[in-house]
Amino acid sequence: MTHTDYEAQLARGYRKLRFNQPMEAEFRLHYRQVMRDYLRVAALGLAAMVALAAAANHLFFAPPAPLSWQFDLLMVGLLVPAMLTLFWLLGKRGWERMMYPLSMSIAVLGTGFFALLELRYAEAGVYYPFESFLFVIAYIFLLSGLRFPVALCLSVPVLGVSLAVDVIASENVAALGETGYNMLAVIVITGCGGYLQELTARTNFLNNRVAAHHVRHDPLTGLNNRRGFDGLFDKAWRQALREKQAMALIVLDIDHFKRFNDRFGHPAGDQCLANVSRALERAGGSRALDFCARTGGEEFVVVLYKLTAQDAREIADRIRHEIKHSPLNGGRADGQHVTVSVGLVSFEPHTGVQAQAVMQRADQLLYLAKQAGRDCVRAEDLTAESAAFAARPVEHAGQGDSQLGSHATEQGLEA
Repeated sequence: MTHTDYEAQLARGYRKLRFNQPMEAEFRLHYRQVMRDYLRVAALGLAAMVALAAAANHLFFAPPAPLSWQFDLLMVGLLVPAMLTLFWLLGKRGWERMMYPLSMSIAVLGTGFFALLELRYAEAGVYYPFESFLFVIAYIFLLSGLRFPVALCLSVPVLGVSLAVDVIASENVAALGETGYNMLAVIVITGCGGYLQELTARTNFLNNRVAAHHVRHDPLTGLNNRRGFDGLFDKAWRQALREKQAMALIVLDIDHFKRFNDRFGHPAGDQCLANVSRALERAGGSRALDFCARTGGEEFVVVLYKLTAQDAREIADRIRHEIKHSPLNGGRADGQHVTVSVGLVSFEPHTGVQAQAVMQRADQLLYLAKQAGRDCVRAEDLTAESAAFAARPVEHAGQGDSQLGSHATEQGLEA
């Protein structure tokens, strides 16, 4: 999924609480993970409320002994342990996949227990003081972590059981109508809350995905920014370390970009940067584990995975050639071309090799390309000496050490 997919879904809306696939599957996984902690807190709160109801039953209503111990058995002896078990299981790794069945089982269990208690109280001619089925409905829509369509479907049989219990326990039509009205009213009110809860969750999901993209991508070129580069490079480095694969780091800088900006203006400069980024995506970074980034004003990087030094050099040359022979002057008609200087390091990650040292070496090679007259590639193959490279100091190139994105090439040389 790309950020444009999320933005398009935001624009289309989702009043029916459904995204297009595969975004819907991604959201459901996200929703389940988010609601797991929510449901764990709800399980503790409900367990406390049920225990409080048992205490109130003894203190204020004092039913006869058979009913009292039956109430305690079902509520404190069975329902409370079930909720505590739900809390414990959802805290264990992998059990979030069972969240929906577990949550629904609590609702079914509670409905059955409450129906049995109301019937036992009615049989004994004792007033049952709790509106238990209303609590079940509130739990289903607001606390269970179920998606709204599932909660709505589950509320219908609860309503049916509640009405059936009233029919069996009392022949009073007015009482039946009152129960039906109260249940429907609670379903509507809590159902609206459940609908808005999921709607808000979907909105937050889309906004977070779009925001996460903007945090890690350059708004002008659409490439990864420095933060995005750091995360992806670290991930690629660790994967190459595990798989013992070679990598290549290409650092390039647009030649005389300040002069270009002064001549054609900043809008043309922005267009030039956007065009260079598209050329990078065409010539390099097109495979699944390759990526491009804009790490500075006119400085770009390309990371290539599982590639020989010769192949990496060919890609670097292709990038330089593609940029040089494409009109990148923001659409002006005078045929102005821009060129780039390129530094390339081919290497194999090693436990003793620091990523920062590889970045410094690539930046120094870029500096050497600038010194050599620009519009060229300076490359070094470290795949055969990765272990030795870790032990030797970084060589100075010209003015001194530099770091990727530090624009050290501008020290003594105009970019």
